[in-house]
Amino acid sequence: MKRTLMHQIPNEMPQDIRHVISGANIYDSSCSPEAKVYFIDKGKGYYLKCSGIGKLEKEAKMTEYFYSKGLGAEVLSYISNDCDWLLTTAVSGEDSVHEEYLMNPKRLCDTIAYELRKLHETDYTDCPIADRTAEYLAGAEKNYYTGNYDKSQFPDSFGYRSAKEAHDILIAEKDALQSYIYSNYIKFYIEAYRDMWEDEENEFISLTDIAT
Repeated sequence: MKRTLMHQIPNEMPQDIRHVISGANIYDSSCSPEAKVYFIDKGKGYYLKCSGIGKLEKEAKMTEYFYSKGLGAEVLSYISNDCDWLLTTAVSGEDSVHEEYLMNPKRLCDTIAYELRKLHETDYTDCPIADRTAEYLAGAEKNYYTGNYDKSQFPDSFGYRSAKEAHDILIAEKDALQSYIYSNYIKFYIEAYRDMWEDEENEFISLTDIAT
């Protein structure tokens, strides 16, 4: 994850959060224009996210929920005033695309398979936000018709030649969207690591088995 050292804390940061992160080096770790993300290099590390009013409310609820399941970071503070601020602990380790992990693709494949299986078997009947898939669909529809998407990604964005093609498939397959997301997540990793194994047939078993 990209980290750019900052020389000062943004002035609008709430005082309560300033107190928690005082004396630490702060890095800009943003990867989207929709929100600012800061890595706080103090103790075991923290992440601070800033976005528009109300934009992080559901993320805060879902992060707390995943933490209760042992699957995510702990929420330390969620403040909504002139904008939203979300402070969480940092999860130990690196992203799965970290160079160290990519050097051992067989182990990485087994780890991803294990974690996906754990997600697949977790009971989410008490999830605080219901039917999130419908919200994603509505957001995708709105972004398509308002042109709010990265047009530089086309052609050949995840196999789609144009935004219209991607949108048409989304609408046609929206009733099966949950399975579509799940199967394409698996497909992404299979394709991403296909060239890293000498024996594809044997090495892909642990990853593809989770879909059954």
